[in-house]
Amino acid sequence: MRFRHISLSLLLILLLGVVPAFASHGWGSYHWPRSCSTCAANITVYDTTAATNTNWSDHLNKALFGDGANPNTANRRGWNDSAALALTRSFSSASRSSCAAVSNAVRVCNYTYGSTGWLGLAQISTTSGTTHIAWGTTKINDTYFDTGSYPNTEKRHVMCQEVGHDFGLGHTSENGSSQNTCMDYYRNTSSSDWTSTGPNQHDFDQLLTQHHWGAALPPVVLSISEISAAADADGDLSEPWQWGTPFEWDDHGRAVGFELELGGRAIFTFVRWADTEGERPTPRIIEQK
Repeated sequence: MRFRHISLSLLLILLLGVVPAFASHGWGSYHWPRSCSTCAANITVYDTTAATNTNWSDHLNKALFGDGANPNTANRRGWNDSAALALTRSFSSASRSSCAAVSNAVRVCNYTYGSTGWLGLAQISTTSGTTHIAWGTTKINDTYFDTGSYPNTEKRHVMCQEVGHDFGLGHTSENGSSQNTCMDYYRNTSSSDWTSTGPNQHDFDQLLTQHHWGAALPPVVLSISEISAAADADGDLSEPWQWGTPFEWDDHGRAVGFELELGGRAIFTFVRWADTEGERPTPRIIEQK
């Protein structure tokens, strides 16, 4: 019997060495198409930002490729450090107000979208009948950020989070607590508070889980025409009434996740609400296991 227990323990250790740790903050099983079981998803991120009161392009670059100077050493890596992603940033001069989706890519924009109630908005579309992501967009609302009410660290947090949603990740919390990842709903209240300003190891584990890393059968690689079809005629989808049915709420009762069904495919929206009353929830810091 002892030999059996030792054998099972050894098997568990071996499995943990080759299988990504289970994580739990994905958008279902939605993921980007890849060409093989251990090939990274090649994704172009179109930088359609402009410097207003904030250098959003710099925040985007550091969200993607990391920031070695981040005082929070646990958050110095960027999304490109995930083995599941191979990211390229490309500058684009397209309309920031519409922030039109690009087939098989992510577009990131900032603009004065108005008093919509949201600071940041991320959306992905699936292709018909699959869990493959066809496109993603991120919108940053300068209507609120230009007021000076939000420190630079919160801007970094929001940019990192919205882009993380485009790669298939959900929130790790909606109650103001911190797991020291930009995917939580913690609020940075000062320029010296660098908590939750980048991805952490839990996020990278989730991306591997989400993208079926090491699976024997690789995901289907979609044709350009299939992906393009999902990016057509969706509009700017910037208003809550356009987002469909809510499926996730924060501790204030505000919906933060929505699903819009469109003839066999779906558009998912994750929203980061503004503190329109000037009050922030008391932050709670929880160590991510």
